[in-house]
Amino acid sequence: MAPRGRRTHFQTLETVLVYSCLRFPVDRLKIARDFVGRIADSQADAAIVRATISMARGLGIEVVAEGVETKEQLELLRRWGCEQVQGYLFSRPLPVDQITQLLQIGSLRPAA
Repeated sequence: MAPRGRRTHFQTLETVLVYSCLRFPVDRLKIARDFVGRIADSQADAAIVRATISMARGLGIEVVAEGVETKEQLELLRRWGCEQVQGYLFSRPLPVDQITQLLQIGSLRPAA
């Protein structure tokens, strides 16, 4: 019974998300780290993230994946069409002066 309830919840979430994106001026959608963190290990989470990216791109909405911590996650997200990511793979949280300096360089690269 739990999988069916979970599926119903996702269908409701999907309907609300599509309706909201069409009704309100949404230009960016952020995918929560709870989903991103398990895309390499969970077929269900991977499917949800792929579908979210596809839907957002189809609606002309930018997608940002948060919580990217591994190169494997980054590669999967890139393959699925997610062009903006954030997470510890690139940097831990930094004080304003340090992040300003990094941003002036023009790009952050994944940590070695």
